[in-house]
Amino acid sequence: MNDHWSFREAELRNPYIHIAQNGDRFNFSDLLELGGADEEQEDATSETAQVVFTVVEIALTGGLIDYESDVLQEPLQIIDVEITCTRITSRDDRMEFIVGMGMPDGTRMDGGFMIDTDSAFYAVDARLRGFELAGSLPYLQDFFQAGNLAGKLDVDLHVRQSYADSSKLALSAWMDLRDFDLPDAKQEHLMSIDRLHARLDTMVGDHSN
Repeated sequence: MNDHWSFREAELRNPYIHIAQNGDRFNFSDLLELGGADEEQEDATSETAQVVFTVVEIALTGGLIDYESDVLQEPLQIIDVEITCTRITSRDDRMEFIVGMGMPDGTRMDGGFMIDTDSAFYAVDARLRGFELAGSLPYLQDFFQAGNLAGKLDVDLHVRQSYADSSKLALSAWMDLRDFDLPDAKQEHLMSIDRLHARLDTMVGDHSN
């Protein structure tokens, strides 16, 4: 007997996730290590009737993520997480998502993600706007002493690739850096850039021949 489950307008509002990492351990590692299904249970599951499902208009809105780690100089917070998908179904191997998120300093990242498990193909379209480089100063100081870091970064990235054959790749990117300033620990200028613009039109890799 086959069952077809159909759901519409599935929404998760204002979820909060707190991730803490210490070495290779996370605050949820103990949950992942709980005993899983044994081989007999897996065999029994495989013999059950196939369940067909369709979920239409899926959304996660108002998400908040706090991430802290012993390898990070400062905790990281992601706000206003928005994820939408028009449809997920067991009858289609292709899924498409729209993703958006921000940071407290005004940085915004938006994009889309597509995966087709039947053809082992994925695509990413990402856009980063207003990334404040000042937030990267604690990590830069691991390599040398810097007195300050200023500047804003915009990035566009478009990737098309088969995850079964990494040689099949199409990549394009665009970057704009503004008001970059990096003084040393004595506040003497090491480097300043009013504006730097770079573009990679298309890079295609296919070594199948």
